[in-house]
Amino acid sequence: ADSFPALCRLHDLGPTANLTKDHRLLALEISRNPDIDEAEPEVFLTSTMHGDETAGYVTMLRLAFELMDQYGSDALVTNLIDQTEIWINPLANPDGTYFGGDTTVRSAIRNLTNDAGRNSWINPNRNFPDPRLGDHPHGNPWWPETVAMMDLAESRHFILSVNIHGGAELINYPWDTWCDRHPDDQWFFDLSLAWATAAQEDGPPGYLDDCRQPGCFGGTCTPGVTNGADWYPIAGGRQDFMTYFHGGREVTVEISSTKLLPSEQLQTIWTANRRAILNFIGTAHHGIHGTVIDADTGRPLAARIEVIGMDTTEARSSIESDPAAGNFHRLLNPGLYDLRVSAMGRKTQRVIGVEVPENGRSPTLEILLERTEAVEFPDSLVYEQ
Repeated sequence: ADSFPALCRLHDLGPTANLTKDHRLLALEISRNPDIDEAEPEVFLTSTMHGDETAGYVTMLRLAFELMDQYGSDALVTNLIDQTEIWINPLANPDGTYFGGDTTVRSAIRNLTNDAGRNSWINPNRNFPDPRLGDHPHGNPWWPETVAMMDLAESRHFILSVNIHGGAELINYPWDTWCDRHPDDQWFFDLSLAWATAAQEDGPPGYLDDCRQPGCFGGTCTPGVTNGADWYPIAGGRQDFMTYFHGGREVTVEISSTKLLPSEQLQTIWTANRRAILNFIGTAHHGIHGTVIDADTGRPLAARIEVIGMDTTEARSSIESDPAAGNFHRLLNPGLYDLRVSAMGRKTQRVIGVEVPENGRSPTLEILLERTEAVEFPDSLVYEQ
């Protein structure tokens, strides 16, 4: 951040559980105007919540440097930074990664630690609120690392995110907690397949092509891609938390079958995934985008945007506009869509026949909502807790 002050801000998300060491959770915000809340999509990339899965940690550090170093010279990188707010948290579990000391990862552990720095046996990817089992699906309190991620998700408006792991080589998409398919299941599959295909093309033979036989409804596996519950169901995972409770779209990338990868192999992982990662960030600009404005005041509104005939209350798949700028970004495959836009105290508006073209992005919409005489509570705005 100090080397690229025009593009980057370093954010301290808070301390870890271990009180014996000064470990902090850190994130970089990279954007053309990092101090301004612009009407642009926010994307979050994070890694190594399991402390012994370190290949993603180094890959995210490399990504951060690549974005800032290549700004102004690489057209794709420049375009992404100019039009996207990119957040990168390279290391989500410092206590686990540096369990054996702050100068080595050789003794890294999977779990979070307790306040004394000992293994807590709490799996960080089972510690989030779960769509099926509620706030504490395994009966454990939220760890400080979990709370920090929950607070960040609440304070930002991430529409797309990835959680990078190790121990396998594939992309895993929601849901993890149940076999029911997300309304955007085909979009999730296509997003995951695009990452896997690019990494397979740019990586060594046999890379990122693990095949997991679908366990929910049967069928054939796709090399490098799996639905989460098809692989094995879990409760308290982060991708379900981000997708269900915050209306984002998150996938999990298992980036290396070897968790503690030898340093000489890290360049191979970066080379294999560079194009896939940049294209993934660019996906934030596909679909339907626009702003929701108060017709009387011209100010941005917090509104709910629902794809009619597709979004469901059960999956919480509709999205909300960012109240700071009124912007919304509904990620969708090419096709024709009808929208329902609603906000408290405003007349609900339908927008019919919005086309997402093959190049991925529809023209930017401006939706003006008029006030109602009585306060209106659209059904699409009400979720049962």
